Amino acid sequence: MPSVAVIDIGSNSIKILVARRAASGGVEVLKYRTIDTRISAGISSATPRLAEDGMTRGLEAIRALLADAAPF
Repeated sequence: MPSVAVIDIGSNSIKILVARRAASGGVEVLKYRTIDTRISAGISSATPRLAEDGMTRGLEAIRALLADAAPF
């Protein structure tokens, strides 16, 4: 059965779930991982945008999670 990966990008963490349909009809989780990134650190009403270091942390996390999902 083919697998599907979903990435959830939140303000404090980025997660991946890789799953496929099990023979029983349910969902079989192949990989689940959360990386704390704090991409929203420093955001305020005065500076309502992501800082460069937060975006860098987020991009590094996404790359790591995609590498985790690649074998599936």
